[in-house]
Amino acid sequence: MSPPDVVIRPARPEDAARLYQLHTASVRTLCSSHYHADIIEGWLANRTPSAYLGAIERGALFVPSGAVALSVLARRREER
Repeated sequence: MSPPDVVIRPARPEDAARLYQLHTASVRTLCSSHYHADIIEGWLANRTPSAYLGAIERGALFVPSGAVALSVLARRREER
């Protein structure tokens, strides 16, 4: 079985919620060994999916196409 083709495309407004989920999970995971949870939650407290819309509209965010690539990124944390 060969790996699925992954195409990088500009993010669309409907990607904002998933970008938010991936970004906040990444910050919580990667920073947890260096910062107290209260500090991390303070950084993320006012972040919402809509915060990504400006960058999406400017064409500054890119995502892999298809659910397979995003689910692999999300699953890596769960496999620990």
